[in-house]
Amino acid sequence: MAPKITTAEVGHIASLAKITLLPGEKEKLAEQFSKTLEVVEKMNGLDTKNVKETTTVTGMFCRLREDEVDVGHILPVDMALSNAREAYNGYFVIPAVFDRKPKRKG
Repeated sequence: MAPKITTAEVGHIASLAKITLLPGEKEKLAEQFSKTLEVVEKMNGLDTKNVKETTTVTGMFCRLREDEVDVGHILPVDMALSNAREAYNGYFVIPAVFDRKPKRKG
């Protein structure tokens, strides 16, 4: 049986992703995540030995090309940073995404 996701785990994932959840969302997401894990568990039990590998089901393929620099479409740094709240030495300055010290459980 697939593991059940708890509301505490959903809260932890939300905090890592810096997502604020509304009241009731933790319960709903925990149920949805648990159902997803049940489906994955069922799929893991399938015998796929005789199933041909696929990369696409539509028959469409991505045509790759060499990268080329189009100097006519290069945005100058001063224009790129013109609306930045804060810039330093030609770079955007943004709030830290990760805490320096990860919070540990237990």
